[in-house]
Amino acid sequence: KNNNLTTQAQETIRAISETRAILATGHLSGDEVTVLVPEAIRQGVRAVVLTHVSSRHNRLSVEIQAGLISAGKKHGTPVFAEHCAITWFDGKAGAYDLQQDFVLPMQAVGTENCIISSDSGRVIEPGRSVPTTPIDCLERFTGLLINKGLIETDIRKMVVDNPRNLLL
Repeated sequence: KNNNLTTQAQETIRAISETRAILATGHLSGDEVTVLVPEAIRQGVRAVVLTHVSSRHNRLSVEIQAGLISAGKKHGTPVFAEHCAITWFDGKAGAYDLQQDFVLPMQAVGTENCIISSDSGRVIEPGRSVPTTPIDCLERFTGLLINKGLIETDIRKMVVDNPRNLLL
Protein backbone atom coordinates (compact mmCIF):
# COMPACT_ATOMS: atom_id res chain seq x y z
CA LYS A 1 0.00 0.00 0.00
CA ASN A 2 1.52 3.32 -1.07
CA ASN A 3 5.01 1.77 -1.34
CA ASN A 4 4.72 0.37 2.18
CA LEU A 5 4.39 -3.29 3.05
CA THR A 6 1.30 -4.44 4.88
CA THR A 7 1.59 -6.03 8.30
CA GLN A 8 0.80 -9.39 6.67
CA ALA A 9 3.62 -8.96 4.17
CA GLN A 10 6.05 -8.05 6.96
CA GLU A 11 4.97 -11.11 8.95
CA THR A 12 5.36 -13.32 5.88
CA ILE A 13 8.88 -12.05 5.26
CA ARG A 14 9.75 -12.65 8.90
CA ALA A 15 8.39 -16.23 8.73
CA ILE A 16 10.31 -16.91 5.49
CA SER A 17 13.49 -15.56 7.05
CA GLU A 18 13.10 -17.46 10.31
CA THR A 19 12.40 -20.77 8.59
CA ARG A 20 15.17 -20.31 5.97
CA ALA A 21 12.60 -20.70 3.21
CA ILE A 22 12.92 -19.05 -0.21
CA LEU A 23 10.87 -15.99 -1.12
CA ALA A 24 9.30 -16.23 -4.57
CA THR A 25 7.51 -13.16 -5.87
CA GLY A 26 4.72 -15.10 -7.56
CA HIS A 27 2.41 -12.97 -9.66
CA LEU A 28 3.13 -9.67 -7.94
CA SER A 29 3.39 -6.53 -10.03
CA GLY A 30 6.75 -4.90 -10.67
CA ASP A 31 5.84 -2.11 -8.24
CA GLU A 32 5.07 -4.65 -5.52
CA VAL A 33 8.26 -6.60 -6.20
CA THR A 34 10.45 -3.48 -5.91
CA VAL A 35 9.02 -2.80 -2.45
CA LEU A 36 8.92 -6.40 -1.19
CA VAL A 37 12.30 -7.75 -2.28
CA PRO A 38 14.59 -5.07 -0.78
CA GLU A 39 12.80 -5.44 2.56
CA ALA A 40 13.07 -9.22 2.37
CA ILE A 41 16.80 -8.92 1.69
CA ARG A 42 17.13 -6.46 4.60
CA GLN A 43 15.36 -8.93 6.89
CA GLY A 44 17.73 -11.71 5.90
CA VAL A 45 15.75 -14.10 3.73
CA ARG A 46 17.94 -16.92 2.50
CA ALA A 47 17.20 -16.40 -1.21
CA VAL A 48 14.75 -14.75 -3.59
CA VAL A 49 13.23 -15.89 -6.86
CA LEU A 50 11.90 -13.12 -9.09
CA THR A 51 9.10 -15.17 -10.57
CA HIS A 52 7.99 -14.99 -14.22
CA VAL A 53 10.23 -12.03 -15.12
CA SER A 54 9.45 -12.43 -18.84
CA SER A 55 5.67 -12.69 -18.52
CA ARG A 56 3.70 -9.85 -20.07
CA HIS A 57 1.49 -9.88 -16.96
CA ASN A 58 4.21 -9.10 -14.44
CA ARG A 59 7.35 -8.49 -16.47
CA LEU A 60 10.34 -6.96 -14.71
CA SER A 61 12.71 -4.81 -16.73
CA VAL A 62 16.33 -5.88 -17.00
CA GLU A 63 17.26 -2.81 -14.94
CA ILE A 64 14.96 -3.84 -12.08
CA GLN A 65 16.18 -7.44 -12.24
CA ALA A 66 19.82 -6.34 -12.20
CA GLY A 67 19.21 -3.91 -9.35
CA LEU A 68 17.53 -6.52 -7.16
CA ILE A 69 20.21 -9.11 -7.98
CA SER A 70 22.89 -6.56 -7.06
CA ALA A 71 21.11 -5.62 -3.82
CA GLY A 72 20.98 -9.29 -2.90
CA LYS A 73 24.69 -9.77 -3.57
CA LYS A 74 25.55 -6.82 -1.31
CA HIS A 75 23.77 -8.61 1.54
CA GLY A 76 24.79 -12.17 0.68
CA THR A 77 21.30 -13.06 -0.52
CA PRO A 78 21.09 -14.85 -3.87
CA VAL A 79 18.40 -13.37 -6.12
CA PHE A 80 17.45 -15.32 -9.22
CA ALA A 81 15.41 -14.17 -12.22
CA GLU A 82 13.11 -17.03 -13.19
CA HIS A 83 12.05 -17.49 -16.80
CA CYS A 84 9.17 -19.90 -17.41
CA ALA A 85 9.34 -22.00 -20.54
CA ILE A 86 5.57 -22.36 -20.78
CA THR A 87 5.28 -18.56 -21.10
CA TRP A 88 6.79 -18.85 -24.57
CA PHE A 89 4.44 -21.63 -25.69
CA ASP A 90 1.30 -20.51 -23.90
CA GLY A 91 1.39 -16.80 -24.68
CA LYS A 92 -0.83 -15.12 -27.21
CA ALA A 93 0.58 -15.20 -30.74
CA GLY A 94 3.09 -12.39 -31.10
CA ALA A 95 3.04 -11.53 -27.39
CA TYR A 96 6.68 -12.51 -26.94
CA ASP A 97 9.92 -12.25 -28.86
CA LEU A 98 12.28 -15.06 -27.89
CA GLN A 99 15.41 -12.95 -28.37
CA GLN A 100 14.13 -9.73 -26.75
CA ASP A 101 12.06 -11.21 -23.92
CA PHE A 102 14.20 -14.18 -22.93
CA VAL A 103 17.70 -14.45 -24.43
CA LEU A 104 18.85 -10.84 -24.10
CA PRO A 105 17.56 -10.41 -20.52
CA MET A 106 19.24 -13.69 -19.49
CA GLN A 107 22.51 -12.49 -20.97
CA ALA A 108 22.13 -8.99 -19.50
CA VAL A 109 21.71 -10.09 -15.87
CA GLY A 110 23.99 -13.11 -16.31
CA THR A 111 22.95 -16.71 -16.65
CA GLU A 112 24.47 -17.34 -13.22
CA ASN A 113 21.56 -15.27 -11.88
CA CYS A 114 18.77 -16.96 -13.85
CA ILE A 115 16.61 -20.03 -13.53
CA ILE A 116 14.57 -21.65 -16.28
CA SER A 117 11.51 -23.51 -15.05
CA SER A 118 8.83 -25.27 -17.06
CA ASP A 119 5.76 -24.11 -15.10
CA SER A 120 3.93 -26.79 -17.06
CA GLY A 121 2.42 -30.14 -16.22
CA ARG A 122 -1.13 -28.87 -16.10
CA VAL A 123 -4.15 -29.92 -18.12
CA ILE A 124 -4.15 -28.41 -21.61
CA GLU A 125 -7.31 -28.14 -23.64
CA PRO A 126 -7.52 -30.58 -26.57
CA GLY A 127 -6.12 -29.35 -29.86
CA ARG A 128 -3.46 -27.05 -28.38
CA SER A 129 0.10 -27.67 -29.55
CA VAL A 130 1.86 -26.65 -26.34
CA PRO A 131 4.09 -29.07 -24.45
CA THR A 132 2.19 -30.92 -21.75
CA THR A 133 4.97 -32.32 -19.56
CA PRO A 134 7.69 -30.37 -17.77
CA ILE A 135 10.41 -32.35 -19.55
CA ASP A 136 8.92 -31.79 -23.01
CA CYS A 137 8.46 -28.10 -22.25
CA LEU A 138 12.05 -27.64 -21.05
CA GLU A 139 13.52 -29.65 -23.93
CA ARG A 140 11.65 -27.66 -26.56
CA PHE A 141 12.29 -24.28 -24.92
CA THR A 142 16.00 -24.81 -24.30
CA GLY A 143 16.40 -26.02 -27.89
CA LEU A 144 14.89 -22.73 -29.07
CA LEU A 145 17.22 -20.77 -26.77
CA ILE A 146 20.25 -22.61 -28.16
CA ASN A 147 19.07 -21.78 -31.68
CA LYS A 148 19.02 -18.11 -30.61
CA GLY A 149 22.63 -18.21 -29.41
CA LEU A 150 22.69 -19.38 -25.81
CA ILE A 151 25.29 -22.07 -25.18
CA GLU A 152 24.58 -25.45 -23.62
CA THR A 153 26.69 -24.76 -20.52
CA ASP A 154 24.58 -21.68 -19.77
CA ILE A 155 21.38 -23.66 -20.36
CA ARG A 156 22.59 -26.33 -17.92
CA LYS A 157 23.47 -23.63 -15.41
CA MET A 158 19.95 -22.18 -15.56
CA VAL A 159 18.03 -25.47 -15.65
CA VAL A 160 20.16 -27.64 -13.33
CA ASP A 161 22.95 -25.90 -11.42
CA ASN A 162 21.26 -22.68 -10.28
CA PRO A 163 18.05 -24.39 -9.09
CA ARG A 164 20.12 -27.02 -7.26
CA ASN A 165 22.26 -24.36 -5.59
CA LEU A 166 19.15 -22.42 -4.64
CA LEU A 167 17.79 -25.43 -2.77
CA LEU A 168 21.02 -26.35 -0.96
